[in-house]
Amino acid sequence: LMLSLLSLFLASGPVLRDDTQHWSPNTYPNPQINYTLCNTWPASTLCDPDHILTDHWRMIINKNIQEQIEKLRNSSDLLYNDNASGRCHRNATNGITIYVILANRIITTSNNSIDTDLINFGNGVADKYGLNSQSCKNFIVIVGVEEAKLAYVRTGYDLKLPNDLMKIIFKEYSELFNAKNYMEGLNKIITEIGERMNDLSLQVFFSKFSYLLSAIDLENRKYNVFY
Repeated sequence: LMLSLLSLFLASGPVLRDDTQHWSPNTYPNPQINYTLCNTWPASTLCDPDHILTDHWRMIINKNIQEQIEKLRNSSDLLYNDNASGRCHRNATNGITIYVILANRIITTSNNSIDTDLINFGNGVADKYGLNSQSCKNFIVIVGVEEAKLAYVRTGYDLKLPNDLMKIIFKEYSELFNAKNYMEGLNKIITEIGERMNDLSLQVFFSKFSYLLSAIDLENRKYNVFY
């Protein structure tokens, strides 16, 4: 499990109205079930019910998410924890899924900090979408809440990633957020997540390949002893 609370300024839209929807995990829509409520397209994993993104950037980001998912789906050596299910290690799944969940406001409780409320919201959405009940929990959920000006990155329990990976990625593009290029920054972060995870997969592949070559070399040497 990786939890990252990162300062992400999403206030690119107008000032929030008092009647803006306060979302809970139970009321927040699922783009896989009702994409129209998410202002997106069939089979999308992007949800933007409050129109935080412009139509132009929503289309670009949706396309980018699907491209990164497809690249990772073709990666044969994704990193999984040792105690992950056999389906993970056999790559017997549809691959990693990346969700981007955006909201103006979420329901908060007076007893919790906004950080805790954001974590609970992200975890609740993952539960509602059925991600936590998958036999191989290989998903990434990026939650951005405009009012809180925070983002929360939730990864599935079975994925094995460097602890600081998400912080490094967000820090790399912090200048874009500081310059209020929020949508471009979000799009680049999605690209970077996909590329970094693909690089980790390639490292595993080449490590296995090098081990195989070494084993073949040792086997040849062993046979040479008998000549």
